[in-house]
Amino acid sequence: VMNRAARIASAAKTGQVWTSEGCWQAAMYEVNAPASLGPGTTPDTHIAPADHVIGISVGTHKLKGIAEEQALVEVRLLGVDALAAPASLGAGGGGGGDESFTV
Repeated sequence: VMNRAARIASAAKTGQVWTSEGCWQAAMYEVNAPASLGPGTTPDTHIAPADHVIGISVGTHKLKGIAEEQALVEVRLLGVDALAAPASLGAGGGGGGDESFTV
């Protein structure tokens, strides 16, 4: 598991957070639950849309040491473009795709 996480992280550009599609599917509801957003947050607390965590497909990628191509997802805050990646690195991911996974 650790090797796979390292391979996924190395595929991302500076300022990006990538994960496997399976990991994102398993976690996307919990990371957006009010209790996971910090102390003092209750179910009736209003959470602005900019505070929601989303996953955007970056396509499938061949990762070193893993036989099958892996479907990867960039995780970011809704309304934040590529986490302000420096212009010299470009914004967005490698494999294309624009499928967004939100709750």
